[in-house]
Amino acid sequence: MCVNLANTLAHAVGLVDEFKRRVPPTGYERKGVLFSEMFFVYAAIGPLAPVRILESGRARGQSTGILGRCFPDAHIISMEHAANSPDIPVAAAQVNGLTNVSLLFGDSMVVLPALTQPGDVVLIDGPKGWRAIRLALRILATRQPAMVFIHDCHQGTPERRFLDTHCPNAFFSDDP
Repeated sequence: MCVNLANTLAHAVGLVDEFKRRVPPTGYERKGVLFSEMFFVYAAIGPLAPVRILESGRARGQSTGILGRCFPDAHIISMEHAANSPDIPVAAAQVNGLTNVSLLFGDSMVVLPALTQPGDVVLIDGPKGWRAIRLALRILATRQPAMVFIHDCHQGTPERRFLDTHCPNAFFSDDP
């Protein structure tokens, strides 16, 4: 299946109830990825049936927990830089009981490109801005991932203009 915006939106129609069943009805966690954005990721990734999903930037673990619940057959590997962050216990609670989730610490700019295997899906929520673009390009240069998501790449930013210009197959959750 070709992964593009039209196919993702068509696939999403049948996933709303399943997503609601898998994601507990909790409030939004500050520093978290919006539920609507995670639904977009869920709809885009679903047809690929990934074996592994790598996440860079866990913060309080909201997206990590959603990935673990939405992809119970995938191994979710979540990388966070700061092992002493006060967010660590909150993130651990978000994934409590999810045996398919591994919480790692380190520099994702170095670790994730080396860790990426064929067919992996990567979600970058940290670092931000140009560092996120550099990380995505390093990972894509391995020719291993099936897909790379960059969170917080908003319309009108220099990073978004770069992607619009140089990555014609890229699509975004805030596209019209």
